Amino acid sequence: MTTMSYRGCTARVEFDDRDDIFVGRVLEQHTLISVHGKTVQELRQAFEAAVDDFLRTDAKVGFEQEAESRYARMLTTGRSIAWVDMRRYLQERADGRPATPPVSRKPVR
Repeated sequence: MTTMSYRGCTARVEFDDRDDIFVGRVLEQHTLISVHGKTVQELRQAFEAAVDDFLRTDAKVGFEQEAESRYARMLTTGRSIAWVDMRRYLQERADGRPATPPVSRKPVR
């Protein structure tokens, strides 16, 4: 079995005699990625583009799930982090200074 790897993903590569093309298949946790190419170079380009797209999409889905989870927790507890506290924390980290993570609080009304 021949394989190719890119950004932590590995594809199983086979040659399809009937269609005269190379076929690569990546089986990730919940997604099957299939790519084709007339040459190994075409297959590699298709494989890398598919993996880049998969990782971009997977990151977006993970971000959205995390955002939904945090929002639900905020609604349940009534606690959140004030933007001024978060901005200070992020600026300190960007400047390379020691930073204490902000604490969530119930908003003062």
